[in-house]
Amino acid sequence: MIENLKVSVIVPTYNRKNLLERCLKSLFEQSYSHDSYEVVVADDGSNDGTGEFVKSLKSTCKLVYVWQENKGRGPARNFGAANSSGEVLAFTDDDCVVDRNWIKNALKEFTGEKVGGVRGRTITDSGEITPLSRPVISEGGDQTCNIFYTKKAFNHVGGFKLTQFREDTDLAFRVRDAGYELPYNSSIIVKHPADRYTLKNLFKKHTGLQKGYWDMYLLKYYHKRFKKEIAIAGIFSPDIFMNYPFYLSAVFSVLSFFMFSTGVFVMSLVLMLYVYFSSVLIITNELCRATTFRQMVKYKGELLQIFAVWWILMLADLWFHIKGMLKFRVFSF
Repeated sequence: MIENLKVSVIVPTYNRKNLLERCLKSLFEQSYSHDSYEVVVADDGSNDGTGEFVKSLKSTCKLVYVWQENKGRGPARNFGAANSSGEVLAFTDDDCVVDRNWIKNALKEFTGEKVGGVRGRTITDSGEITPLSRPVISEGGDQTCNIFYTKKAFNHVGGFKLTQFREDTDLAFRVRDAGYELPYNSSIIVKHPADRYTLKNLFKKHTGLQKGYWDMYLLKYYHKRFKKEIAIAGIFSPDIFMNYPFYLSAVFSVLSFFMFSTGVFVMSLVLMLYVYFSSVLIITNELCRATTFRQMVKYKGELLQIFAVWWILMLADLWFHIKGMLKFRVFSF
């Protein structure tokens, strides 16, 4: 470890004052010398009193608060980095809690010029898992809730280029393509809350973030690396194969409308019934693993709502997948 490196912890936030408090508390309690790191809160246009709250805090290290108009997570992190003074940039999210030795353990990996950053371990407390949540677990992923970059490497590749989704993967790919190493250390621990499955969150994930669209972006510009490390789900992959009946039923429905064919309509109806019941089984397995029957009963109303709209979410995934292929002229079938 290079001794006494100055570290800037960048925390982007947007209207999540209550979550931010717990995150900042864990950052103020770091075992690393409080004179050797700062926390930069990059406010992406909050209007819930976040600024007043941050400015009222008594911190044990240098605390910097900067505000910009709402532009997305990537630009907010760039804005925070531009207003930082550290040689190393540490990134986490406003809903996370970092381990007390988070900074100290990360800096052990900065052993030479070739090291452009360090990846850590992200976990979720088992007590937070319900039928309507998914644990966030990562062993050495590129997620910006738990990653460090040297400012030299970060500036070399131009920081974050994407705004809201896959911006972390895009940055990590460019850093490694520039010749830097990103080692992994399992002692760099961040606790991330479970992803809550609500209708609002699901629609945001499947439609607002446009996952399939940005997957096609990465497939075009980092084809080999993305295929190897992300294991993209193309149409012929096992992940997508289970949705074949849904896609076929949609095709047959359209054909039956134009061809006025009773046989095609019946086939479409059978496939739709099949896809409904198979989807219920798939979603039940996805949402209800590691939970009890009592928990499933407790959340039965919300589960039924999600079952009812799941086909819309699958259709959205397919649409953004195709839209991305057309935009970036790649073929992932």
